[in-house]
Amino acid sequence: MTEIHEYPTNLIVVGLDDSDAARAAARWAAQEAAARHARLHLVSAFPITGHASGVADVIPGITQGDVLGERQRALQADLTDAHPGLQVTGVVVREDPVRLLLREADHALMLVVATRSSGRLSHVALGSVAFGVTARAHVPVVVIRPGAEQGDPAGPVVVGIDGSPVSEKALAFAFAAASVRRAPLVAVHAWDVEQAFDPAVPGAAGWSSVTDLEDVERVVLAERLAGWRERYPDVEVESTLLTEKPTDALERLSKKAQVVVVGSRGRNRLAGMVLGSTSQHLIVHGSSPVAVVRPDAH
Repeated sequence: MTEIHEYPTNLIVVGLDDSDAARAAARWAAQEAAARHARLHLVSAFPITGHASGVADVIPGITQGDVLGERQRALQADLTDAHPGLQVTGVVVREDPVRLLLREADHALMLVVATRSSGRLSHVALGSVAFGVTARAHVPVVVIRPGAEQGDPAGPVVVGIDGSPVSEKALAFAFAAASVRRAPLVAVHAWDVEQAFDPAVPGAAGWSSVTDLEDVERVVLAERLAGWRERYPDVEVESTLLTEKPTDALERLSKKAQVVVVGSRGRNRLAGMVLGSTSQHLIVHGSSPVAVVRPDAH
């Protein structure tokens, strides 16, 4: 079963500069598009240098755009050779990369970007672009760090759950991803025990013991997953409660995951943990691709 209708269009957008990291992200996105029978759209931006006052200000940008366009066309050919039947389009625009990617991906299934990339031609560090788009995109953003683009092909899809409405968006993406991959899903709810029992933290009062807290949270987690289990009966689900910091738990689990899915700007009702900080941590330290889903994602 391949549920791909949670999102408005069957299109995957990938940010591309001239770096190896961005090309690896494009290859990951192409494989994802082929598996979902989606179209792939390559988006390249080259810098706005300010107010052009003469030929010397304009020609470097034009030359750069031409080179990026040529590299993009070569990559399109490679991707369609690797995935026959895959529809690949591309655009090269002189514009701020974050603004361009947000516009091109506004109605996409997902946006894919690399991080820690510094293309010689684009002069754009895609690491900063990754943080920019995950903070503002209305679609799920998959961030791929160099060396982590493959994840563990035999591993599960891992999703972090904090009990907030953001978790529902993350669960929608995670179940669809697991179904497409025919992979198990590990749903993780983790919290810092010290913060969970700190009376100064909102929502922490009222627990008599860790066991008491775990019993309540196990029921909550089961309720969160119930509807999604019914919608995706083909997905094997493992629910996990962990008494450790969410950042530590998800980073550790990312080492044996195909992809890790987290919400952004959700707040853990137990520990006041902002999932936005977890997503940022995983973008930098995760060992697999990281999908960040905002509360207003389609």
